[in-house]
Amino acid sequence: MTWEPDRQPKKQVIVIRTACDKVSLYDAFSAIFVSSFASIFSATLAGAASNPTACVAKPLVKGWELEFPATGVHILTLASPAALAVLHIGEPPENGFEALGTLSLTVA
Repeated sequence: MTWEPDRQPKKQVIVIRTACDKVSLYDAFSAIFVSSFASIFSATLAGAASNPTACVAKPLVKGWELEFPATGVHILTLASPAALAVLHIGEPPENGFEALGTLSLTVA
């Protein structure tokens, strides 16, 4: 899976695609990501928790706009596969869903 940020003040639009063939996951997960963003995404700022406070679907870019409580370089992490499975993300008939690593976002 790859992450692609689009910079906006105190907000970032992320686009999530599969790593192998770059297929957007927006159509499959747009609603669940908006309703459960607090369980899906976590972030730190200078080593302290600075989790997203809001999430809005952005259909024109097939991504999600995350709002943060503070500016600076945030390290964004996706929940573990087990936590995602609780939300019915990555369970059959899907092949699984997990992110390798983190995404560094500069929130101005």
